Amino acid sequence: MNNENKKEFASLWTAMAEKYSKPMSKAVLALEFETLKPYPLEAVQAAAMAHMRESKWMPQASELIERMNPPKTAKEVWQEVFAMIGQVDPDTGEQYSSYHAPKFDEVTATALRNIGGWRAVCQTPLEEQQWLQKRFEEHYGTAETVSTALISRERAGELLDGFEQKRLN
Repeated sequence: MNNENKKEFASLWTAMAEKYSKPMSKAVLALEFETLKPYPLEAVQAAAMAHMRESKWMPQASELIERMNPPKTAKEVWQEVFAMIGQVDPDTGEQYSSYHAPKFDEVTATALRNIGGWRAVCQTPLEEQQWLQKRFEEHYGTAETVSTALISRERAGELLDGFEQKRLN
């Protein structure tokens, strides 16, 4: 959106606020506009309409952003992972291979570890990749659920760093 869309956006957002019986200040309206500014007005309008059909609560800008950027499916993530074989690491200039793995988000990394890791992806013959993909997709769904509840030991250490450790006697 751009500043030319402010009137249309204000009309949409104040109508939603009225629909949901929520007070709307100019400051909040300006904040919501700035938050949603990177998205086309048509996409914001479509996300707002979809939200109003499915929810009885006033949406937050973040909820509309989630609607406009739905999470990738396990199949889409697998295709991205598989496409990285042979690509060049922009940080090191090295080619990704079974000896040089890319960095993945936590969910993808967990799913990969569960199927044998990046090396297994690189070394599995092409004719067997479909089975590896199937296993990845199963583990990706599980990893997505589990990763929201668990953190690694390293991350726990980072979170606790700086806190005094007390011994229980």
